[in-house]
Amino acid sequence: MTWAQTMRDASQRPGSAVNITRASQMANIYMHGFFLTGRADEHRTWASTQWQVFRMTKVLIVEDAPFIREMIRDILESHDHDIVGEAANGLEAIEKYKALKPDVVLMDILMPGMDGLSAIMKIIELDPKARIIVVSALVKEALRKEAMRAGAVDFVAKPFQVERLLEAVRAATTA
Repeated sequence: MTWAQTMRDASQRPGSAVNITRASQMANIYMHGFFLTGRADEHRTWASTQWQVFRMTKVLIVEDAPFIREMIRDILESHDHDIVGEAANGLEAIEKYKALKPDVVLMDILMPGMDGLSAIMKIIELDPKARIIVVSALVKEALRKEAMRAGAVDFVAKPFQVERLLEAVRAATTA
């Protein structure tokens, strides 16, 4: 697909203002040696004279505040992560984790119904290899240690720096 085709295709879809932004991103990716392979969640890149395939990271966001969920979704989507689902409490998180099998879960701690720590323990019980990052305004060291003991791989304090969140997601997917 050429840069011109990418721009033309995106501008002809509904909501073209958003798609033009996406087309610009795709054109930038194309011009820097990245090409779509046909699957929505894979990209190919030429490196070291071999084709390498990498998948977009599938993320489940668990946060009771809708505006925080939206902010996290926007940040991650703008950096080519795939938001496969969202949950407002721990019970929803467990059900969506089972159904969606995300690569990474971003989990708040204080939520109605089931809290984040209980949800982390249940998800780790279901899948010991689950990659869960706690994103919480509660930054007490005891809570951070408890979350790590429960199975979280990282702890990002709110309010967070965008780069810190992206770094945590990158680290969780490469660990």
